[in-house]
Amino acid sequence: MRTPVRGRVEALLVADGDSVHRGQIVALLESSAQRNAVERLRRTVRQRVLEHQMSRRAAEFDQIRSWEQAVQARVELAQARSMLLTTLVDFGDPRPIDSVLVDPNALPVRIESARGAVVAAASRLRSALNDSGRFALQRDEEVRQSLELASLQAEVQEQEDQLRRLTLRAATSGVVMGSRLDGLLGAMVDEGDILLSVASRSKWEVRTYVREQDVPAIRIGQSVTLEIPWESTVQARPLRGQVIAVATAPMVRSDQRAGLELENPADPRYLVRIALRTPPRSGSGETLAPGSSMRAHIVGRRRSLARVILDQLGGR
Repeated sequence: MRTPVRGRVEALLVADGDSVHRGQIVALLESSAQRNAVERLRRTVRQRVLEHQMSRRAAEFDQIRSWEQAVQARVELAQARSMLLTTLVDFGDPRPIDSVLVDPNALPVRIESARGAVVAAASRLRSALNDSGRFALQRDEEVRQSLELASLQAEVQEQEDQLRRLTLRAATSGVVMGSRLDGLLGAMVDEGDILLSVASRSKWEVRTYVREQDVPAIRIGQSVTLEIPWESTVQARPLRGQVIAVATAPMVRSDQRAGLELENPADPRYLVRIALRTPPRSGSGETLAPGSSMRAHIVGRRRSLARVILDQLGGR
């Protein structure tokens, strides 16, 4: 399992050899800077949402009031024109209303008063209609604010996704493998660092070191038989496998996992990896712990080759 982001190992919830199931939380990373950044973004989004809601409600109220004023102005204008028309008829003035409005010279007081009412009502209607244009600009500003808010919310979602990545979960069920887990607690890790391995119980691998003179006798794909001295109560059952890799360079000094030391530099050893096709049977006494070391015989071309270590494949 590799760390998805840079951070400090805050908690290790498993130990070497523990069984885990897929999705189980195995470790927590801490990144205070990232958590603080997310919290700041959340506060900004909450403030912008509140401001946007208040601005929208105020705009809706102003628009409703403007519509009411426009309707009232239309009603008043219609009433004023009707009153002017009645006054013109009373005075026997044959001119149309629009002519009177354009040429107000030498009008009787009643007609002038009625004309003034029409002009005032028309002015109020124009003012209400001008407000409608102002509301169009407000709608444009509302759209801009909505887009800005959506962008901030998307950024918060992205940051929260990264925070969730600080919780490491097992990608598969199996056994935890990591001999240095205790030393990782509180340590800083970079993105992509290997934190631990979760090995599948259904796949096993043998790591063995052979002498240089035995290397030519080993081929990738070669079938081998691993003869392990089980407990006396267990009937001997050879484990069969296949060579999957042969090292081209000898072991430099030691292999702690295999418990081997290069005692004689003049007698170099070469790593051979073997995948088992018949893994140990659970509950049968064939108990092999991942990473354990034992003496056994690998028979290939009727030759015993080396001491081996049994390991589990998968998740690494």
